[in-house]
Order: sequence, then C-alpha cells, then structure tokens
Amino acid sequence: GTVRHDKPPVKAIVIACNTAPAYGLEDLKAAMTRWSLPVPVVGVVEAGARGVLEARQPGAIGVLATVGTCASGVCHRTKPAALGRAGRRQPTIAQYGRADLAATIEGATTRPGGVAEQVAADVRRLVEAHRDAGQAAAESPLTTIVLGCTHFPLVEREIDAAFAALRADQALAPFVAAERHYVDPARWTARELFRELAAAGLR
Repeated sequence: GTVRHDKPPVKAIVIACNTAPAYGLEDLKAAMTRWSLPVPVVGVVEAGARGVLEARQPGAIGVLATVGTCASGVCHRTKPAALGRAGRRQPTIAQYGRADLAATIEGATTRPGGVAEQVAADVRRLVEAHRDAGQAAAESPLTTIVLGCTHFPLVEREIDAAFAALRADQALAPFVAAERHYVDPARWTARELFRELAAAGLR
C-alpha cells in the first residue's frame, strides 16, 4: 500500500486491555527505550495497581479477571509492589479468572444462563478462592475488588449484589467485607495517561 505522512505523530501508547500488558508491557517499554522514542506507555494493570494504592482500604484484595491475566501472575507482582513502595503492608490477594463472564456480557448465545447468573457464579468462586487461602483470609475479608477486565465495570452493580448475597451465607460471610470498594482500572488508565501527557508537556 501507499505510505501516508498526513497523520499526526503518536505521542503516547495505551494498552487498553488487562491481559496484553500482563505479558508485554515491560517489553514494549524496553523497546521504546531501545529505539530512543520518547513515547510514554500506559498499561491497564499498572494503572489498576495505582487505584488499589489510592483506595487506601484495609482488608484483602479480590481480583476478577481474565484467565490469561490470572495465569500471568501479574496481579500478585504489581499490586503488592505498588503497596510496598508506599510503605503499606503486603495484602492478601485472591483472584479468579474465567472467560465466560466477558462472553456473557458481550451477549454470547453459547453461554448458558444470563449475566446475573454468571456473575453470581464467578463471585462465589472468587470468595471460595479467598477462603481456601487459609488463616490470612479468615482475618482479612475481601474489601477491595479489582474489576480486572474492561467488560466488568459494565456489570458492577450485579457484581456487588452477588457479594452482598454471599454475606447471607454463614460459611462465606466472614470472607466478604460488609462494604466493598471497587477499582475500575480503565478509569485509572485515563488518569495515568493524563499524568504522563502532562509530565511530558504533550497535552
């Protein structure tokens, strides 16, 4: 094809996905440095970690995410590191990843049940994962919930209702805080981008 030169230059790169930066963010940042390109790179996972940090909530952190994000282990690396740099104690982190919820939110007809049913199932699995962590979980209920997929903020109300319902289950109630705080990494990504552009004088 014909090369065009009428587009404005790229002044920042945003990886607007939770799974992609879990595997490639550091490589992309290294490439920008190696190529001497002054282009800031913002990833959703790191931005979400800032959201957890600034939430300043006690208790454990629950992460609802994609299968790939959970498998990468990025949540167990990034969020404790951010809290550690801020002088905060290392939190207990529980995570659960499954492809079905995102597909159901998108309206996939191949998934049985509706959004509320799938949300209830995934939230229960997350709470059970936290419970199975042992003594640390019993002493620290899930208080901060990271919506680790760009689809999940669309069903935040249903997610909170599912957590509230589990408070009525005597076996799981101790592992869910009475009031929960939600972190939407997408919102924090926008804030991070704003900061990066301002710092570089690129706004």
